[in-house]
Amino acid sequence: MVPRSLSVVARGKTEISILRLLDYRREPANGSREVNFLIRSPAYFTLFAYDLEDRVLTENANRLINLRSIRRRQARHARRSWFPVLEWFYVICKGSSDCRQISGHFLFCITHRHDALGSGAGSGRPEHSQPFDHFVILCQLDLNVPRPGRIDQWCPARGKGFEMERTWFVRRWMNVSLPAMPSVRRKRRRKTTKNDDVFNSQKNFLADIEVDYHCAEHILTLEQLSDLHPLTRINQECAPKSRGLNTDEALARMENGANLVSSYRKQGRFFQFFLEFMNTFRVLMIAAALLCLLIFALDRSHLAELYMGVVLLAMLALLCWYSYVQHKQGLKKTSGFQSMLPTNATVLRDNQETRICASDLVVGDLVWVRPGNRVPADIRLIHAESLRVETSWLTGEMDPIEYNDEQAPRDQSPLTAHNIVFSGCCCTSGEGLGVVVKIGNDTLFGKVVQMTNREKGRKSRLEKEHRHFVLVVTIFALVVGVLSFLIGFAANNHPTFLSIFVNGFLVVLVVSVPQGLPVTLTAQLAIVARRLGKRNIFMKKLDIAETFGTTSVLMCDKTGVFTTNNRIVKALVDCNDEPHLADDFWKDDKEKTGVLPDHLDTLLTVMSVCNKAHIEPSARQSFRKLHHSWRKGTNIKTADLPLATNGSGAKPAKPLTQHTLQHLDLKEKSVIGRPMDVAFLKFANRIVSVEHIRRDYEIAYEIPFSGQNRYHLIIAYDKTEAMLEDEIVNFHLFIKGAPEEIITRCSQLLNVDGIVDIDDNALVDFEEAYMSYANEGNTCIAFAMVEFEAPLCTRFSSANSFPSKDWCFLGMAAMYDPPREDISNTVAKAIHAGIKVFMVTGDHPSSAEALCRQMGIPGICSALSEDGKLKNTESVEKDSGICEVSSTESKDELTIIHGNALEALKSEQWDQLLQKQHIIFARTKPTHKVMIIEECQARNLVVAATGDSVLDAPALKKADIGLAMDEIGAIFAKEAADIVLMQNDLSNIVSGIEEGRLLFENIKKTIAYVLAHIIPELCPVLMTSILGFPLGLNSLQVITIDLLTEIPPSLALIYEKAEEDLMRRAPRKKNCNLVPPGLFLYSYLFAGCLISAGCVLAFFSVFWYYGIATSDLLLSSHHHWVQNSQNLTTSRGLVFDSDSQLNIHRQASAAWHITLVISQVFHLWMCTTRRVSLFRNGFKNVVAVVAIIFEVLMLLFLVYTPGVQMWIGVSQPPTFVWAFPLVVGFVLLVFNEVRKFLIRRNTPSLLVRYIKW
Repeated sequence: MVPRSLSVVARGKTEISILRLLDYRREPANGSREVNFLIRSPAYFTLFAYDLEDRVLTENANRLINLRSIRRRQARHARRSWFPVLEWFYVICKGSSDCRQISGHFLFCITHRHDALGSGAGSGRPEHSQPFDHFVILCQLDLNVPRPGRIDQWCPARGKGFEMERTWFVRRWMNVSLPAMPSVRRKRRRKTTKNDDVFNSQKNFLADIEVDYHCAEHILTLEQLSDLHPLTRINQECAPKSRGLNTDEALARMENGANLVSSYRKQGRFFQFFLEFMNTFRVLMIAAALLCLLIFALDRSHLAELYMGVVLLAMLALLCWYSYVQHKQGLKKTSGFQSMLPTNATVLRDNQETRICASDLVVGDLVWVRPGNRVPADIRLIHAESLRVETSWLTGEMDPIEYNDEQAPRDQSPLTAHNIVFSGCCCTSGEGLGVVVKIGNDTLFGKVVQMTNREKGRKSRLEKEHRHFVLVVTIFALVVGVLSFLIGFAANNHPTFLSIFVNGFLVVLVVSVPQGLPVTLTAQLAIVARRLGKRNIFMKKLDIAETFGTTSVLMCDKTGVFTTNNRIVKALVDCNDEPHLADDFWKDDKEKTGVLPDHLDTLLTVMSVCNKAHIEPSARQSFRKLHHSWRKGTNIKTADLPLATNGSGAKPAKPLTQHTLQHLDLKEKSVIGRPMDVAFLKFANRIVSVEHIRRDYEIAYEIPFSGQNRYHLIIAYDKTEAMLEDEIVNFHLFIKGAPEEIITRCSQLLNVDGIVDIDDNALVDFEEAYMSYANEGNTCIAFAMVEFEAPLCTRFSSANSFPSKDWCFLGMAAMYDPPREDISNTVAKAIHAGIKVFMVTGDHPSSAEALCRQMGIPGICSALSEDGKLKNTESVEKDSGICEVSSTESKDELTIIHGNALEALKSEQWDQLLQKQHIIFARTKPTHKVMIIEECQARNLVVAATGDSVLDAPALKKADIGLAMDEIGAIFAKEAADIVLMQNDLSNIVSGIEEGRLLFENIKKTIAYVLAHIIPELCPVLMTSILGFPLGLNSLQVITIDLLTEIPPSLALIYEKAEEDLMRRAPRKKNCNLVPPGLFLYSYLFAGCLISAGCVLAFFSVFWYYGIATSDLLLSSHHHWVQNSQNLTTSRGLVFDSDSQLNIHRQASAAWHITLVISQVFHLWMCTTRRVSLFRNGFKNVVAVVAIIFEVLMLLFLVYTPGVQMWIGVSQPPTFVWAFPLVVGFVLLVFNEVRKFLIRRNTPSLLVRYIKW
């Protein structure tokens, strides 16, 4: 028998702390037992647990001891007949490894399980022993240990193998958890019932988190909680008078870490900045810069390469800094979980209320939660007064939930318990005091942050395209460099190998790299991101915009995206099959002051009480007291309705108040809550007094509406009836929800004749009325109720038995959520772009179908048959969930499928289903989204999915593009998404896709334009290294072209408008590369060679102008055209000294420079379109005009400014050299117009295939 309380003498400490040994057990569904022990004491000992597989069961074990130093020993004297499984617990004792004298107080824990064998005679174990035995023994030892071995007198399990280890001083709180049998999975998911609270709707998403979220404080009594946290000094009689931790104790516990929530694998600022250098294009830029420095290191005469390397590194650093800043700004706009956490907290320490920094909280602190405060950590309440907490980050709902300090049932999960408030929640009313049980990343908030912040594990498509492009450019540079080196080495007799290696290989590699392309692409992505930001579309990463443009499946929620989410009640449908239109209730308000019929009055009562919307105080104060009278005639309260009394006789119910038709209109801004509840409250309040109805009822239990439950349940009682806590009272169960869910649990209905049983005719009438309103696009909500008797003090939960069937059906309400005004044009635009539009909704299929008919989706006309039932859709058997795919062959017709049928679909059926252009997934749950996305991605479809709550986080993470709506409670949807939409409008999404497509087109145009100057820059290097001609373009000229004159025109292409057929083409396939072979052929072979030919002619024309033949230039670069060179004697007998050679060479270099730049000016206009003629497109891009003007002015500045001339190595050339780029521009124009004409004709020829890009 383990003593309840033991005194532990901590040697070396003056304080004697009390260690309470707490043993509580949880019995999972499979019958096995799991025992959790939490040992807390600042002493010279601690406890470690190991099983036979050497698995560490203590979280902090790795920090305290090297696991390899602990050896598992076999139990020599254990009776294997009743010790089939034995777990060893080793003691970390005071003293060194060679200590022979052991004295002091030590704690031992021995656990053995023998449930594999039976008990009784022949079993080998005592009959009274339990299947799972756990002993905690505190002993005082004063032993001489000659050698490490067994100490028989230490514990009742004699001789089970203990080893002595060295001392570890531990000042922290240790958690020791003993697992279940090895054959049983350690991480078991608790079986939940259908009547669990609202958190059950998240069970699929939070299942993995719940497994890691070890928390048992919610099932403990206040006494057990005090035993668990002895140093907190909880006052069990009056919790607000608790003393709390001492300051020194709190400081000691802060060694475990601060109460801070960080994202998954949070990276430091320096590391994030370093990752910007690892971008694919920037790695290529780094390689070019390093090659320039290597060239200068090998040959100090190449001073221009040194300048070039320094400029590239400086430009690279500036580029990475800009990209880093843009990335941080994007994260700030699309992430905001830190705003959910408070900065300060009010705690009880040293018996005083103190306000401290929230990051200084430790486990065991007592924290006050008051209105307006956000919860700083996960807190187990020990005192609560009318505490209501808003949990929108977890539930997605703004409606506050009531919390209490009562013990939760043992089978209840901490996520569904109402005595634990989680970090990040906000207190709206009341106050509470609780013990901190989890801090930092161990809180539920922290675990969700870590899960939603994890990277998707896949590269963006643009990054993949960049890798492919860089690979091709690198291969091209290496091939050209090697050929240049080999040919140059064979054709020239250089005095040194180093010269040909530097000029024929390294310089070729540098010139083959497009230096300005990384700068251009980064700036273009930033421009597109800013343009999308003006449309309230914010991206976490700049390159995600291009992936957005490849969307082939757009899967959106109905509410808020297709509709305005401004719901109105159109009609009430009672059980007399009489629709009561909303306008009929208040058409002649002054004349309608009579008494409502009983069945309508009861329905409005349920509508008012089972409603989480509330009216602002300013509006409440304007209510006037309304006249009411006692109900006369048949009433559901006075009818012979059987009560659920657990065998007791029925008790007559007191009549309730009859409400008049006097009402008061509410302003739009005066009602707060879910749109559905707001619509019901406004509707009911125009007929009766909602405030007066609610005043009569006290809510005892509530299950809020959720996407998983699809119903809202209230258990309330009449406050005028309740007197004593032990009194048996009539509880009223009010419920509203999906009609097909409610009607199956009802056995009776209420009509004008009173309460009658539901028969087949009633079900037929119900279905006809339901389908009639659903086919008009209305969302139908059913109402029901039942009475049952129970003591007033009953605390309801999922474990309590309240009536789950035999309800009384009251009727339905038809709600209408109008579609957005421009939704038809937006859907048509997406259809023309080849994008499959999927609608995901929890509504009935008929309601969703009617909405699509109003939006004008093609093929919708045949979606309804003559009898009002759906055709050309998936038919679903309600019970079996079998789905039969439509047999129609048209891919444009609307297809509707019930969510219950998704899991039954086979692969062939998914193939047939996903070929449809328009699909409605009705009656879906959040888990269905992930299933749909996975099936689409398995068929190479790019999915963009929307979401606005924590339930949608897995789907947003799974989708290729996750789109989070900026809604209340969407904090973790934003964390999981790639893009955040500030306006929930489908037109914004389609516009974003168009921007992504346009980005891809313009990047392709930019690459075609930039690559065209690679060959003209490469030719002079090859001519010099192989043929020995004078260098036509030096490194400084290359730098000024790549990073100065060429960047503005390249950036101007991102402002190019879309071509006419951009949104009439199918989405780009995954195997469609950004830089196809046709683009390389065009830029390198066609445009590059044409421009190179013009540059060569302009270059030689300057020498011809001075009488120098081409043959005179061959192999002349080794001894001429530099400072202090030899005199050059031409074949005509002309002699040129060093200065003349240098002047002519500079003029020829200027001619090459002018021809290249001006040719690119003309080439820019050829690249503004890929298929449309330039004469049709015109010169609409004003930015391009400005960029060209800047480029020409910069060219004139570089070539004709004296000081700059000398710096870049040029001088003023003859005027006739300006004619060469004009000729090149004309040839490029003719070539491109013919090429685009052939592309538009779509001529099936090999030529068109290779000139198309």
